[in-house]
Amino acid sequence: KGAEKSTLLMEIEGEKKSHMMTTSAGQESYNVITIDGTTYTKDLRDGKWWEYKPQSTPTSDGFKESFDFKDEEKDKPETEKTKYTKIGKEACGSLTCFKYQVVEPGITGTSYIWFDDRDYQLRRMQTTEDGEVNDMTFSYTKPNITKPSPIKQGNPGEMNNFAPEI
Repeated sequence: KGAEKSTLLMEIEGEKKSHMMTTSAGQESYNVITIDGTTYTKDLRDGKWWEYKPQSTPTSDGFKESFDFKDEEKDKPETEKTKYTKIGKEACGSLTCFKYQVVEPGITGTSYIWFDDRDYQLRRMQTTEDGEVNDMTFSYTKPNITKPSPIKQGNPGEMNNFAPEI
């Protein structure tokens, strides 16, 4: 059986704009844009966008507050800590990257990360588990997220029916 390629595009522009789109086997399967608290969800049947404006706008950034950036590994026993083993350097796109194997306690698959030797940014991550390979690439370009068009009005509950028939 051939591998099916899925792509997830995630873009964040500032603190109030985001875009997430997935494609599977070359076909768009999900597309959502959020601008200043308003969410636009693409109806893949007709290519138009549902617009959803919440009744109230959150007063704080719940996404940012949901993360605690303290070092969670610090207080763990050595046997429970994630381990990084340097494999070497290799090409990743037009850059040269450091390649590391990542071993997490309790995780049975194999994971690798690549980060470039110029800006030290994560460029690729690959996990293999039960014969399934998940290979992600990362780029750091400046997005330009704008209000999509055309917009259609309707009951926000109808947004649950935007997926195409397969």
